[in-house]
Amino acid sequence: EVYRQPKISAWIVLPFIGTSTINIYKAVNETALLSFTAENMYETVWSRDNERLLQMKDKKIKYYVEKTQCRCKVLLNGTLRIERLVKEDSGIYKVSAYDKNGKLKANETIVLIILGEFLLSPYQSKDVSLCWKPSL
Repeated sequence: EVYRQPKISAWIVLPFIGTSTINIYKAVNETALLSFTAENMYETVWSRDNERLLQMKDKKIKYYVEKTQCRCKVLLNGTLRIERLVKEDSGIYKVSAYDKNGKLKANETIVLIILGEFLLSPYQSKDVSLCWKPSL
């Protein structure tokens, strides 16, 4: 007689929490909008390079760094706005969003890369040459 192991089928369904990483490239002096998607947000926490920047809870904002140093603010939809970008703003930004019960709704990572200013060097007349051929 052949022993057959009984077949057991079971499905475990876990809620999906959005987690992603994106890269954003900006130039010095531009404005960056770091956004994410989450529903029913009650609390949003933003950090850069593992240092907490700010928290929005029940539409009230608490800064963990000097507001002028950060040059940032959070919009009602949780988007982080950073104005007058400098090279030092480059880094790994993380946002976590929670509902009223403290349940994690989103956990996103955004790598912000600030490129230097685009400069055109002045030219002199010796840099430009014209060539003309008479038509026959």
